[in-house]
Amino acid sequence: LRSEVIYRDLQINGPNHVTLTLVAGGMQANVRVQNLRVRIRVRGHVAGINYDTEGWVTFTDVSVRAILDASLSGGRPRIRVRPGSVSTTVGDINTDFSGLDGAIIDIVVDLFNGTVRNLVAGLVRDFVTDNVNDVLDDVIGGLDISSLGTSFAVPRLDGPQTIPLTFGVGFSTLSTTSSRMLFGIGTRFFTPPMHARPTFGAPSRSGARFLDAGG
Repeated sequence: LRSEVIYRDLQINGPNHVTLTLVAGGMQANVRVQNLRVRIRVRGHVAGINYDTEGWVTFTDVSVRAILDASLSGGRPRIRVRPGSVSTTVGDINTDFSGLDGAIIDIVVDLFNGTVRNLVAGLVRDFVTDNVNDVLDDVIGGLDISSLGTSFAVPRLDGPQTIPLTFGVGFSTLSTTSSRMLFGIGTRFFTPPMHARPTFGAPSRSGARFLDAGG
């Protein structure tokens, strides 16, 4: 058996379903894609017969399940695929090729249906494991509340000038259980350093005298 497969087109007809469920440490994602169709050209040699045909391969459904760990990095949420948590299943594979060559391809694909199914499942699993982290980081990493901070002009006690006082906010903690995802928000006040001045002493009423306890 010698065969070459050339990809031509892709159709995702659906309906498709995505659900997210909270679990300890993150979320469980369940993705189900239905009626996935790939148009391919197949040519090669089998049992002394040369073939060259083009048609559709339909996957009734492709399901992916993975756990996404949630954490904070640099004050921003981060979602990562938990190692070893990705599983995939592929439903039945149906083919539709034209002509006599198509009949031969239908037989070959039917005989190796389990092998092709496992191959697709492995490819999807590896794609999710190796590539989804970057996609999730691009989406979730943009969630930043630091822009909600503001600044105030506080009058000085020793003159008409003001002191800029900045109020900042940011995520401080993130905890996830099966019932809730809890974000902690930290705050801080910041002002630029000012020149220190010598103290004029403690305030007192005119004519008051302080006695030295040791004198």
